[in-house]
Amino acid sequence: MDPGGPALAVRCGALQPRHTQALFDSPQAVGAFGAYQDLVATGGAEMVQTDSSLNQLVDLFAAGKVAMFEQSSTAMAGITGKAGFDVGVARFPTMGDQVYSLGGYNLGVFRDVPDDQRAAAAEFQKWWATPEVAARWTSVSNYMPGIAAAQDTDTLRAWVAQDPRRAVAAEQLPYARPRPNLPGYPQIATELADAFQATLSGQGDAQANLSGAVGEADRIIAAAN
Repeated sequence: MDPGGPALAVRCGALQPRHTQALFDSPQAVGAFGAYQDLVATGGAEMVQTDSSLNQLVDLFAAGKVAMFEQSSTAMAGITGKAGFDVGVARFPTMGDQVYSLGGYNLGVFRDVPDDQRAAAAEFQKWWATPEVAARWTSVSNYMPGIAAAQDTDTLRAWVAQDPRRAVAAEQLPYARPRPNLPGYPQIATELADAFQATLSGQGDAQANLSGAVGEADRIIAAAN
C-alpha cells in the first residue's frame, strides 16, 4: 500500500517501543532477504532499482514477462489500463501474523506561522479528515482513507462496488503499522534499503548486509537520543 516505496521491497523487523535499538537483523529478516536474493539469482524475479522504473515494470508485466509485483494501491488504475488481460490483486505476503507497512503522506501545520494561518490550516485539516471528504479523496486518488469511518460511507461503498479489487488494500488497514516516528528515521530507512539492494544484486549475503545496516541504525539512534 505504500505509494512511495520501491517496486520490490520487504520490511522486516522493527524498532523497540522506545526506539533504542534496531532489530531488523533477526533470523526472519535474514530469511526474507535471502528468499528475495534467491529469486533474483535464479531468474525467478526481475530486479527493478527505483520507483522511476515503475513504467518499465508495468511494461514487463503487460508483456507477460513478470507474473506479479508489489506496488501501491494508487498504481492499480495505470496497471490495469495497460494490461491486456484481467489483473488480480492480493494482499502483501506476511510471515505469521498479518502486519503491513503503512505509507502515505501527512497533513501538518508549521509552528512558526501567523496565528490566522495556523487556525485556517487547522480548519482545513478538520474538514479533510471528515469521513465523507476522506472517502471522496480515495475515490479519485486510490489512496486508502486514513480514518476508519470513511469505510462506512456510501461514497466508498460505491467506489469499491465498481471494482471489488479496490477492497483488498482496505482489508489490510486494520493490520497496518506506521513507520517509526523518531529523528533519523529517513537515514535508517535508507540504510535498510541499501542493504536490501546490495543483497538483491549479490553484493554480500543477507546476514552481513543487515548486520551492517543495524550497526548504522544503532549509531543514528544513539546520536538522535
